[in-house]
Parts: sequence; structure tokens; C-alpha cells
Amino acid sequence: GAVHSVAVMRGADQQYALNWAYLLSVPALIILLLFDFLRLVSYGVGMVSFAIFVGYLLSAIAAFVGGYLSIIFARRLIIRAGFSRLAYYSWGVALFSFIIYLIA
Repeated sequence: GAVHSVAVMRGADQQYALNWAYLLSVPALIILLLFDFLRLVSYGVGMVSFAIFVGYLLSAIAAFVGGYLSIIFARRLIIRAGFSRLAYYSWGVALFSFIIYLIA
């Protein structure tokens, strides 16, 4: 959000700024992927059970699908409605996440 906001304030096109904002998140996501892979390997090659591997694989697939769908939704929301509606979406997601945190 910060990258996109600053780029728009500096005069960049909405679409261009949004592409850069998502592009800048790629290195962080790659580092997180490597961290999870190293944590899985740290269990030891013989120690990794099939259930642990499937759990990691399913969570990675779910994170990818959820992230991809949320990026598509956020892009459409920002381009069509601007930042005001994205703020409501962000507050809703934050509230939902907080409630899930309290339940779990």
C-alpha cells in the first residue's frame, strides 16, 4: 500500500504503480519460501514423514491460491474504485483475521 500510494502521489499511473508494488513483494515471498523449505529440510531427510510433507505442500498451494485471488481482487478494487473502498476491504480483512486469532 505504501509503495503504491507514494508512486501515485509522485504522478505515476495507477496500473503502473500497482504493478511495481506487487513486483517489490516478490523478493520477500521468495525469502519466505526458502525459509520454509530450509525448516522442512532441517527435520532431516529420513525424519520427514509423508504427512508433514503433504501438510507443507497443501498449505503452500492454499497460500498461493489465496494470495493470487486477493491480488486480483485488490487490483480490480483499486483500479475501479480507488483507495477508499480498498480501505474498507483492508479493515474487513483485519477484523476477520483478528476474530479468527481470538477463536484459535
